[in-house]
Amino acid sequence: MAYPNLKDADALKTWILVELGAPVVKVELAQEHLDNAVDNAIRWFSAGKGVRKQGFLALVAGQTVYPVPDDVDTILDVSFPANPYDLTAAFAPWLLPEQQIPWSASGSHGSSMGIYSNWVQALQYIEMAKRVMSSEEDWRQEGRLLYIFGMKTTSAGSKLIIDYKSGDFSIDTLAERDHIMLKQYALARAMLILGRIRLKYDGYPTAQGSVTLDAAALIEEAQAMIEKLTEDLAASGYPMGFICG
Repeated sequence: MAYPNLKDADALKTWILVELGAPVVKVELAQEHLDNAVDNAIRWFSAGKGVRKQGFLALVAGQTVYPVPDDVDTILDVSFPANPYDLTAAFAPWLLPEQQIPWSASGSHGSSMGIYSNWVQALQYIEMAKRVMSSEEDWRQEGRLLYIFGMKTTSAGSKLIIDYKSGDFSIDTLAERDHIMLKQYALARAMLILGRIRLKYDGYPTAQGSVTLDAAALIEEAQAMIEKLTEDLAASGYPMGFICG
């Protein structure tokens, strides 16, 4: 869902100037400075969180290494197609769909808690059977390549479902919280640049007298904002789990 008050890159640059006091106060930033601040904010958000997406990857018989799609930054999870030659079901003590724990067991009273111990042992037994039968699929991402392990056969039209973090997004389509973090980070980067520019001068004369510049305060506030926003972004990020599936 796109919110009507969210800003694209150009509108964000205008918002930054207004937040810094323009047009009432002179803001000594060129267009290149604003471009740099917004670009840094986009890259910061992309590296720290990005946008979570899902996609399909067509499988090729006998192929175990696949190039990662262009919009994928980090693969979070991979779902494999069902293997018609998986014989591990024959080793399953309880023939239940995907070996899920029965709903009725979750409501069992205290005297029947032994079922959980049995279930853990059963799952361990199933996983051992998968390794013995070489039917346990796995994956690993290395750079821009996805490695697939344990797939014995690939039927025509088979696909992987990949859950991934993408850096391909538009500012004005971000969720509200993400949008606020990105634009506040862009503002902080602009404040850093402005503070460094104003460090060159103690002040400037006006008709009403000399005006003292706030370079040190701008830099200090910007650094505190960047530190806090980076913590917030890390806390809101997607669980990465293990590199292998």
